Amino acid sequence: MRIDCPWPEFEDSYIVLPDQWLGAHSARYDEALEKARELPSEVLRKFAIALVLLDDWRLPGIEGNPDNWDFEQMRLELLAWVGTTVWVSYWQCFTVPKVSSPASQTG
Repeated sequence: MRIDCPWPEFEDSYIVLPDQWLGAHSARYDEALEKARELPSEVLRKFAIALVLLDDWRLPGIEGNPDNWDFEQMRLELLAWVGTTVWVSYWQCFTVPKVSSPASQTG
């Protein structure tokens, strides 16, 4: 699912969430979590892990060679938007709906 960036100055920016979260995403999450420990802030760590879970994206500052990316130079609004959007979707799959029992018959 493609989600366009909500800020007008980034009108060409977007992220693409998977249609379904799979076990492969969980494996990517675990691997990214280990690598992200090196980043200097929680916001940067959450952003980096979220980025790994996306199917696609177009964001300023992270084009081309990943060796040239510098998350610390990205706008905080973008970092927070990507992290929040991905995490809300990802963690929803861990929510198990309650199954209600049918109403009892009055006797």
